[in-house]
Amino acid sequence: MTETKAKGAAKLQLNLILNTRRLKEAENAMKYELAKSKAIIEASQDCIKILDLKGNILYMNKGGLEEHGFKNPEQAIGWDWVASLEKPYRAKALNCLKKCLGGASVTVDVKHLPKYSKRKWCSITLAPIKVGGEVVRVLAISRDITLRKKMEEKLKARIRGD
Repeated sequence: MTETKAKGAAKLQLNLILNTRRLKEAENAMKYELAKSKAIIEASQDCIKILDLKGNILYMNKGGLEEHGFKNPEQAIGWDWVASLEKPYRAKALNCLKKCLGGASVTVDVKHLPKYSKRKWCSITLAPIKVGGEVVRVLAISRDITLRKKMEEKLKARIRGD
């Protein structure tokens, strides 16, 4: 092998080693970001769900499982979360889902049926998850607002003079 060819081969090997190292670093960075995101989601007391385009639950975090009385994530998959709402709030939730599928982030306050949730009132934010500009999933985050609603009712009663 000539000296020029040997130098070329050594350069290729060095580039391969460097590229492999960069790929490994990028892979480790992605693993870290995934682990960090999962830790944040699982630490939240909010009910965090991933929905398919029909509104079916594909994922629910620990806070949501506890709120709705599920023992494991498999019990939540496919659960009809809209049916857990009192009837006047179901159409509002579905309307928000429709807007979200159109690309908008929306929030609605809803009231749960007691048998389906430990929380009476929740504020649900629906946000589109997009890939290449197309909505592929929906992120749904429900926060307990029961105390806020109680305080609003007390304030309204005070204003009315009750």
